[in-house]
Amino acid sequence: VRLHGRTYDCWVQVTRSVAPDAEFAGRTTVWGCEQAPTGWVRRIRETRDPRNGAMARLQEQVVDFRLK
Repeated sequence: VRLHGRTYDCWVQVTRSVAPDAEFAGRTTVWGCEQAPTGWVRRIRETRDPRNGAMARLQEQVVDFRLK
């Protein structure tokens, strides 16, 4: 993954969740990286509202850090 001018060697993990009625409820995708202090460089969480089916998306990513 390339982020803010830096290249990271990452692994990707996708976790899906289902509601009790077996309908899709959400997904979390993580780009993991041992070089980042957080252990990941990007994380996206998507959830479905059971009332109306609307999707919400939260994206987090590492902005900048320095290894010393």
